[in-house]
Amino acid sequence: MAKKEMQMTEGNIFSGLKVVDLSSFIAGPSAATILSDFGADVVKVEPPEGEMWRIGQKIPPQPHSEEPYPFQLANRNKRGVALNLKAASAQQVLERLVKWADVFIVNTPHSARKKLKLEYYQWLILNEFLPTLVGRTLADHVLREGPHWFRPGHSGFIPVEFADAAYRYGHSQIRHRYRLNSQTDPVPLFPDLLGFRAVQREHAIDWTLFFDAPGAPPAQRSKKMDGKLVRALIQLPVAVTGECEIEDYHSLAVRDLQRGQGVGLPSGEAVARHIGVTPLTAEQVGITSTGWQGETPLWYYILREADACTGGHRLGPVGGRIVAEVLVGLIDADPTSFRKDSKEWHPEKALSELLAS
Repeated sequence: MAKKEMQMTEGNIFSGLKVVDLSSFIAGPSAATILSDFGADVVKVEPPEGEMWRIGQKIPPQPHSEEPYPFQLANRNKRGVALNLKAASAQQVLERLVKWADVFIVNTPHSARKKLKLEYYQWLILNEFLPTLVGRTLADHVLREGPHWFRPGHSGFIPVEFADAAYRYGHSQIRHRYRLNSQTDPVPLFPDLLGFRAVQREHAIDWTLFFDAPGAPPAQRSKKMDGKLVRALIQLPVAVTGECEIEDYHSLAVRDLQRGQGVGLPSGEAVARHIGVTPLTAEQVGITSTGWQGETPLWYYILREADACTGGHRLGPVGGRIVAEVLVGLIDADPTSFRKDSKEWHPEKALSELLAS
């Protein structure tokens, strides 16, 4: 019976997935527990005295018990380690754990993450990612002057123009094939790299093939943004889409266009006029030959704009403005953002150096 149970665990959808759980209380630990229930190897990190939820059964309105059942429910099937993260030696242990892991779960407040030297993501977005995506001139302007059109308020929100159009630019950047390491041939995204299953040994990733790293050849580049999607995204597998009565629903392009129509997005030309940018011509958009009579859906417009204005290397004025203002606006709306405390803060290592180490 024990042998049979072990075989079932090894065959689960998350078998082989390595997870570090630095979260506390309910939501974060429960997410890690779900992964562990389906085969993931989860390491729970707690302070030496244990996290507060270990006494959750004594905190009203939880039913009182001598057994720490709330903690047990949210943390079963995990290995554990106690670390005093205020100590430099413990931080080094955590860093090694994070490098080992495929998934890192954390719900620590931003202010605490800074004290533990875990704050890095916001700086990376604004200083490495954004200038590459929208161009240094636009990125610097929005960082200096702040968003002109996007007003997130104190609570923050993600506008549909960003979520359902501009930030879907990456669908056009997916390559036909990816080289994962030096030992295997390049493979397409689907079906070879479907997620939610153990990673095959031959699919182990050499990150220097995806990020430029010191001493390594230039990494493989994304496909240019041109309004075209590779076959793997036009013919999505059933494992991704589920069974579809209409064959066109296997196309990610169709799904992106439907999403924009469903939420009532304005056309790309309408957004361009609104922000004072000259819209693309019909020839630049290039869909009149298909019989399309109206203005251009925002998602497709942003892809064609990138191609027409930058050769597909980065977003154009409409797409770039939407993405830059939303990313900067959301980070500036965060009261614990590094831009609130010290805009001159810099990480000790670049992303490529961390991945290559």
